[in-house]
Amino acid sequence: MCYALTLVSPLTLTEVRSMLPDGVAADLVPPSLRPIFLDQLLDGKTAAALTVGRCACGLVGGSDHHPDEDEKRLRDGYRKLRWTRKAVIETLERHRAGAQARGQRDDWGHAFRSFIVEHHRNAGTTLYLLQLGAVVIPRVRPQNHPIHEVWSPFSTWLPPGEPVLVT
Repeated sequence: MCYALTLVSPLTLTEVRSMLPDGVAADLVPPSLRPIFLDQLLDGKTAAALTVGRCACGLVGGSDHHPDEDEKRLRDGYRKLRWTRKAVIETLERHRAGAQARGQRDDWGHAFRSFIVEHHRNAGTTLYLLQLGAVVIPRVRPQNHPIHEVWSPFSTWLPPGEPVLVT
């Protein structure tokens, strides 16, 4: 598993999809997780996974990182999760294959930030959750971050495993 990015929005899935950059997909989270995610945002209507190719790595990498740095970040995360060497190698091979689906575009991070700004203008406060590996509901309260912070490096306002309310 690479990075998973979940959005909880007061908009419908169709409205969210209409604002996404070309090549970014939004699919509903599994029904068993939907109510838990929707409870995290007062006006939440949609809980969706955002992906480019098979994961969200392209969205949170892009202009902040080079592919080698993305892999290093993934290796470090897997090490913290105590994954076996074999599992890390297999997962990185899938990640590299997904890079082809992400294409040659090197501005996914900028495109994603532009989406966040547009979505905020239309919908207001939205929850984002970036996680390494499988989606797990965190047991911590979301942190508030003002919309202007989305132009900062992702690591400063969207740390893995911590839900964030963009206000």
